[in-house]
Amino acid sequence: MGGVDLLDSFTAKYKFPMRSRRWYVYIFWHTIILAVINAWLLYKRDCKALKMPKQEILSRRQFQADLASSLILRTTIFRQREPSPDVTSRSPLNAQKRPSSGDGSPPNGAPSKRSQPPLDVRKDLVAHFPGKTKRGRCRHCNKGYTNTQCTKCDVRLCFSDDRNCFLDFHI
Repeated sequence: MGGVDLLDSFTAKYKFPMRSRRWYVYIFWHTIILAVINAWLLYKRDCKALKMPKQEILSRRQFQADLASSLILRTTIFRQREPSPDVTSRSPLNAQKRPSSGDGSPPNGAPSKRSQPPLDVRKDLVAHFPGKTKRGRCRHCNKGYTNTQCTKCDVRLCFSDDRNCFLDFHI
């Protein structure tokens, strides 16, 4: 009973109001919630096995937010030809991004003023296409101005003869 009680307490912790007249919708959402909780428990177990510091391990809420934003960004490109430019800026999931050393966020745990795409979406090498946009600073090198923007990540990146920040950012 210990595992069942623990799982029930995890599912009750972050409940969201959902109403439906169809009974099978509740079963579907409960299955999704259980899958997310199990993924988070596996994530915590792997982090402990890798001896990561406790400050770097994501809480369940942060884990769910990163998972949701990753899934949204992965499926957005397949549903429409050109994703809307503010898909990531409108999302409430970007409120608590975890700074890490490899994703271009500022060092020393300082919060980023600009939203970053999750690392797994940024480096998945699927459907990152350059598009034209208004002029702005390159997110990768911060040296030059550019008119090129990744249509999936919604990030301005240099794409010229001198620098190829577009490739460096995604690999």
